[in-house]
Amino acid sequence: MTKKEIGILIVLSIFVVGLIVFGVMTQNERERMVKDFEKLESEKPVGEVTLPPEGSEYVSDVPNNIVETTPNAQAPAAPGSSAKLGLYEIEISKNGFVPGQLVVKKGDVVGLKITATDAKYDFVIPYLELGMVIQRGETKQGSFRADATGIFSFECKEFCPSQGTIRGAIVVKE
Repeated sequence: MTKKEIGILIVLSIFVVGLIVFGVMTQNERERMVKDFEKLESEKPVGEVTLPPEGSEYVSDVPNNIVETTPNAQAPAAPGSSAKLGLYEIEISKNGFVPGQLVVKKGDVVGLKITATDAKYDFVIPYLELGMVIQRGETKQGSFRADATGIFSFECKEFCPSQGTIRGAIVVKE
């Protein structure tokens, strides 16, 4: 074999190994994306919820078939009580809130951990008079007891880089 043939074989070998490695990485990435999508699909609440109209903070009608959002962490709210303390994480970016809707049970204590991913935002639940300003990359927490059923809007209004209001909802079911 000539040096040229050996060089060609080495280059082809490197190329084949590169294709195999790229194929495995691509397969792993595809599997991860499928798992992420399945997780998002499984977390979607059942039932259609309409946000309260712009300028409104609360709507009393809650769909019967709506499913509670699984909290990121959970504990009993008090010894001997059926109420629970649930911690829910929300990210806010120029694309909106993720998740844009939380479904909780009446009587539960709702802990919110809110992260601003790409800019400065405000997070306000007007009906509950709960609000905070969150700097880019910062995480802040707040909590409240879900005492009344209904759909409560939350929003970013004052510090939204998208020049508009970003809205979401907390649904409190019986």
